[in-house]
Amino acid sequence: MKLHSSKTLLPAASLLQLNGVRDACCKFLLSQLDPSNCLGIRGFADTHSCSDLLKSAHKYVLQHFVEVSKTEEFMLLPLKQVGVMHLFSSPVLPHTGPFMIA
Repeated sequence: MKLHSSKTLLPAASLLQLNGVRDACCKFLLSQLDPSNCLGIRGFADTHSCSDLLKSAHKYVLQHFVEVSKTEEFMLLPLKQVGVMHLFSSPVLPHTGPFMIA
């Protein structure tokens, strides 16, 4: 399965209530998380009510925030979506060391 295929298949599976296919797509997307796509997958999971994938992608963003913050996906986010205060209040992020917001 490819990333693009799963993003096409998942909404159709949801619409047709094919939960096994939907779950397989979510599992595949979870396995593909990396700093360059985690925000997109997080947004996709939110749009399609994939709560476990959403939680996992959000956790991934927080755990890899420094790398994620250097990606094009991050740079294209509106400041409102970044939720800087929420991200920095997370217990997952380290509270020591300098952070620079571009």
